[in-house]
Amino acid sequence: MGYFSDNYDSFRYPLKIGDGTGFRSAQLGAIHAAGSHFAMRTDPGIITMPTGSGKTAVLISTAFVLRATRVLILAPGRLVREQIAEEVSTLATLREAGAVGDAVPSPRVTSTKKRITTAEEWEALRDYDVVVGTVPSLSPEYPEIPEPAADLFDLVLVDEAHHSPARTWQRVLDHFPQAKRLLFTATPFRQDQKEIRGRFIFAYDLRRAFEDGVFGEITYQPVTPTGGENHDIAIALATERQLAVDREAGFRHHVMVRTDSRKRATELLELYRVHTGLQLRIVTGDKSLRYINKVIADLQGGQLDGIVCVNMLGEGFNFPSLKIAAIHSPHRSLAVTLQFIGRFARTVGEDIGPATFLAIPSEIEIEAERLYDTRAVWQDMVQNLSATRVREEAETREVLESFEVGELSTQDLEDLSLFVLEPYYHVKLYQLDQTIDLTTPLVFPQPLQAVYESFSEAHNAAVYITREISLPRWTTDDRLSIVQPDLFIFYQHVETGLLFICASRRSEGLYEQLVAGFQAANPRPLPLVRLNRALNDLSTPEFFNVGMRNRVASSTTESYRIITGSNADKAILKSDGRLYHRGHVFGRASDDGGLVTIGLSSASKIWSNTSSKLPGLIAWCEKLARRIASDRVPVTGSGLDYLDVGEEISELPLGIIGVDWPVSVYRTTPIISFKIAERETRAQLLDFDLDVDAARSDEQTVMLVLRHQSGFRYETTFSFETDRFFEPASTTEPEAFVEQEHSATPLIDYLNGIIPYLYTSDLALLQGSNLLKPQTDDAAPLEEALIEPIDWAAAGVDICREFGAAKDGMVSIHEGLGNRLRESGHTVVYYDHGSGEIADFIAIEEQDERLLIQFYHCKGATGAAPGHRVDDVYEIAGQAVKSVTWALKQRLLKNIRRRFTQGIGAHQFIKGDVAFLERLLDEATPAKIEFEFIAVQPGLRKRDLPATLANVLAATSDHLVRGGFRPLRVMASA
Repeated sequence: MGYFSDNYDSFRYPLKIGDGTGFRSAQLGAIHAAGSHFAMRTDPGIITMPTGSGKTAVLISTAFVLRATRVLILAPGRLVREQIAEEVSTLATLREAGAVGDAVPSPRVTSTKKRITTAEEWEALRDYDVVVGTVPSLSPEYPEIPEPAADLFDLVLVDEAHHSPARTWQRVLDHFPQAKRLLFTATPFRQDQKEIRGRFIFAYDLRRAFEDGVFGEITYQPVTPTGGENHDIAIALATERQLAVDREAGFRHHVMVRTDSRKRATELLELYRVHTGLQLRIVTGDKSLRYINKVIADLQGGQLDGIVCVNMLGEGFNFPSLKIAAIHSPHRSLAVTLQFIGRFARTVGEDIGPATFLAIPSEIEIEAERLYDTRAVWQDMVQNLSATRVREEAETREVLESFEVGELSTQDLEDLSLFVLEPYYHVKLYQLDQTIDLTTPLVFPQPLQAVYESFSEAHNAAVYITREISLPRWTTDDRLSIVQPDLFIFYQHVETGLLFICASRRSEGLYEQLVAGFQAANPRPLPLVRLNRALNDLSTPEFFNVGMRNRVASSTTESYRIITGSNADKAILKSDGRLYHRGHVFGRASDDGGLVTIGLSSASKIWSNTSSKLPGLIAWCEKLARRIASDRVPVTGSGLDYLDVGEEISELPLGIIGVDWPVSVYRTTPIISFKIAERETRAQLLDFDLDVDAARSDEQTVMLVLRHQSGFRYETTFSFETDRFFEPASTTEPEAFVEQEHSATPLIDYLNGIIPYLYTSDLALLQGSNLLKPQTDDAAPLEEALIEPIDWAAAGVDICREFGAAKDGMVSIHEGLGNRLRESGHTVVYYDHGSGEIADFIAIEEQDERLLIQFYHCKGATGAAPGHRVDDVYEIAGQAVKSVTWALKQRLLKNIRRRFTQGIGAHQFIKGDVAFLERLLDEATPAKIEFEFIAVQPGLRKRDLPATLANVLAATSDHLVRGGFRPLRVMASA
């Protein structure tokens, strides 16, 4: 047995009552918490107690309670090492408290005053009950220090454990895995966010210490220099005055002058000598123990009024009469600030009064609090800061401990701590019809391999880490492979049925692949109108990045307008609401008194410009879920309220006439890979036609067709009745993948990720379940003059034949229109019929230093004679609406140049050539370019046009005019 086991029966737990002896209740709580922890667990325990609250007595007591055989105590420095060694060797505090009697012998104690360099020196320590050492003297992390026997110590106690994440400290702790390990700290958190590894077993914050009388009154006294007065001199004079006041009140107080460098300390020592009568001496961490002890003796003897120190002065400098702090360089870290304040707030000692902190007022914020504001009340602020931060740390540990690690595919992450993860606040949201089981492992799409998974049933969350191994494009040597890790976090808010996915990889379509495993719950992205409710309960919002999506997919000016700046939301006018609806928004606001940032987009995504530990992300998602579930419509009081967010629908609207890609696809066009005749083929997405097949659509389903000139054809449906908005039309649809980053996303998943827009006959816009209706309050009726009746028969045109060979003696619509344009006054006429075309004909006419660019869309009649067929009107209206995306000169020129030079489509210049086109467009400024859209449909008869069809054409024309274009023209039949 050992000393502590042998004397366990002599150890008592007296409770201090009033001015009597014994342990304070907080000390007893910490001692019993240690015994409770190791009765059930083997992982390290963390005890949090402020500096000066009796932590050392608890540390020594745990050796008795745990009946240790041999104890190692790690101290942060030489002074603390010697203080603890003396305390343990005499048991003075425990004897004074009545925990051990005078008859109990003292343990055998040694301190490591030099570095251990041989195995024999380690073995010699078996002769002692307690070894107190510093990390530099005994950590095997240093090459000259050999590893000790693993059974040398059965209890390791760490003082000032906020140092423990350092490799040198952790190496000592890891070397004795079978030993009980207790970590003591006043601040269980670090500025660098590194983990203090262990389980919180007892937390006693500054607020409780003040309530229990362990700490006394503290006051911040702002020092305001007079005009031109040196700041340091002002603090020095105020410090001298405060010391005089305290001593006149009968307090035996001393001064600590705090700065941040040795050079400044020397300068301040001279400044105080010249401008005050205070007797000071410099104390820094590199001073010898003899020097430190001499300073303490001179302070006690009255030869010194105080000390000048650098930073924290040095942990372990135990002198309770330091009650006046002259702060020439304020700390910026909460942890260090609380430790610093704790040194002055203790009530131990005779003739001790309240502590005073003197500093120049400043804007410095610590945990969002301006401690050095002239109105700051430290007694309350410091307590609240300490309690809040300690509570947050304890709650963080509690949440993380609820996660259980699943099966690992690689052992190098076996000891991964979730504490080291700090996800960025960016989530995509889905509405679920039923609760899902997040403890069921997900299958990730190739090439992502899940190498770590952890689940929390208590918090309905799952964490995955994946790896992707890829080769750079410039090599085939596997030795040069790149390993890319990614983080995926799933959180389910059961009450609202919302699923949040936080991913470090955010390629379009990947989210859809991830939720494929939850299809039974019918996951659906949230429409913008619901997502917008995340702004509820935010006060004084201001938005400095606002995206406004043009109701017309593009224009000569801007298809997606972004306003940035500190007053971006104030730049939005009421008239903007006629042409634009809400896109994305990012800003800041006050949330429960704290400043937060928030952004949201129509892609069902919300983000905040912050990151934190996993519990913080979960708490953020919980708050978002409650706000989104509200029926209230947020009112920001800014121009943002003018922008329509649409309405959520659950049934298809009538009259869907067209489909188009989101503007983002036109900006960064992805590549689709597919097979034709077993041959791998790659093509830009914009070289495909995406159309509505009206004949095969009904009230529940829209049939869409994606075609390529190679013969590739992919059919998909859009419906509210299926598991996802987009589903393959049949089980025999060909395989196709969208290439993104280093992965390939199935086409159907990509479609559900970006969600193409559908247009109705009145030009309402449908994306997913979000419907944005057009502004129709003053829509102009159709001008009949815009419909030009053509005698197609006189021109020998077969109106049923759009292109190719026509009936005997006749020509197709394309050929007939081509002949017409050839004889026109246009300087450029470009023909391009094929998948992904902008228009069948693009004609340019020069008009008095202006350019008129015309897009001609041709369609054959669905009947032998002209009439009033709905399908004929819907098709040409949809084509016109889609093509406005190309009404930007650089986008237009780039597409024509690419398709012409690469031989894509049935391309030819009927008039002009590509060089002339480039020169023409390059010389023209956007302000001098106009666009006009002409729908060529010989199957439509102008005479007696029904109101329903006229309204469709009028809505299309109005849509174009609102986008800055000329009204729609129609080439029809008489």
